[in-house]
Amino acid sequence: MKIFSFDPATIDALRAAVELALAKVGELHGIRLNTGRITYRPHNCVIPIEAAIIAADGTVASREAEDFKTNAAFFGLTPGHLGQTFTDGRGVRFRLVGLNLKARKKPFLIEDVKGTRFVAPETMVLRGFGLTRPDDLHR
Repeated sequence: MKIFSFDPATIDALRAAVELALAKVGELHGIRLNTGRITYRPHNCVIPIEAAIIAADGTVASREAEDFKTNAAFFGLTPGHLGQTFTDGRGVRFRLVGLNLKARKKPFLIEDVKGTRFVAPETMVLRGFGLTRPDDLHR
């Protein structure tokens, strides 16, 4: 398909094609390559690409995972909580996959059993692991 102008439909088609090509390159080099948020105008677009190492156990060292490992103590968690599962208040199981340092209200990245990613507030994650906020321990 030849693209004559960028719009949401052509961006979606382009993203699918680029992700397919990146998956092949990533497999060749043993890394994971993902596209970021694509910005576009009618005649051009910008496609950021993130590369991450895949560890021997299959975990991906994404920016969010690295940020969690570095900053887990600030939330009363340990780096070992990364990748662990917890249950929310409704009984739904989630896996902790990272931390977005720029998000103030919902900084945690979690996945459900289907692999769908969500953002979550600190209270949900701490409650899921049976913990309290570090500030609450000193009151």
